[in-house]
Amino acid sequence: GTLYVLAIPLSCAPDEISHFFHVYEISDGYLSTTVSDNGLFTGSIQPDNLQYSVSHLVQGKVKYYQLIENLKYYDVEPENFAANSAGGYSIMSYLPHTIGMFIGKTLNLPIVASAYMAKTFHLVACILMLYFCIKFIPFLKFFVFFLALLPISMQSMASLSADGFL
Repeated sequence: GTLYVLAIPLSCAPDEISHFFHVYEISDGYLSTTVSDNGLFTGSIQPDNLQYSVSHLVQGKVKYYQLIENLKYYDVEPENFAANSAGGYSIMSYLPHTIGMFIGKTLNLPIVASAYMAKTFHLVACILMLYFCIKFIPFLKFFVFFLALLPISMQSMASLSADGFL
């Protein structure tokens, strides 16, 4: 799992940037989905430099040196609304991500480092849930273990997407 967190750069998992923005919004205390003034778009409230710091991380085309360059970006004000597709997900599905992001922001880590902390907390939560699931089910334990180790399952657990936790 740790190799997946490190080997798959931020934004390379499906829709990870949208989930990142939603996790960031929740960790700032915005517990309900933000809706645009015209009522057509859901999205998140973000610092101005957040959009810039991850906007060039196009899905599947990010390079590690770009992530290292982004370590210079921290939280700044003011905040603005930005539309994203993850606004409809429940905040409960982002609980481990939010804890990791909140701790990273509390420690005043760069935005990218906070995102990796959120990915790590998500992975740990998924592993703990799988452990107890396998421990308590009466049969097919090996099958559940096999499903958990499939590459798509590992990718979901090592990303900012809510899919692994769900």
